[in-house]
Amino acid sequence: MSQRKSRDLNKYKNNPHIEKITESNIQFTKEFKIKSIKQYQSGTSPIDIFMEAGIDLSDFNENYARKSVLRWIAAAQEYGLNKIDQERRGLGASGRPGNGKKFKSLEEEIIYLRAENDFLKKIRALGKVSGVKKNTK
Repeated sequence: MSQRKSRDLNKYKNNPHIEKITESNIQFTKEFKIKSIKQYQSGTSPIDIFMEAGIDLSDFNENYARKSVLRWIAAAQEYGLNKIDQERRGLGASGRPGNGKKFKSLEEEIIYLRAENDFLKKIRALGKVSGVKKNTK
């Protein structure tokens, strides 16, 4: 079981290899990822790559460097080296299911919704005329 390590994030503020860092996430630059992949493929260990970049691996879980480099290699193989830094979270999500209606313009959608509202008003009016009582529970 891995435990969250407490990190001193201030020491990474000026690191040129880090694009963004928060308490729960660290985002490396595209250049660092590409450089790391090339160094790894030429035989440099992930630990040496991160140490050379000024990243203290004691701040991270065991095998963090190796897992990161292997993840970047997999992303580069799947999406290409130029798109290694592209955000992919949520791309496969289907989102909320719609009613299946697609409109060419907002005006077309407004016309449809107004007609739907008019139809519903007429149905409610017919219910009141015929004496159907609503269940008010």
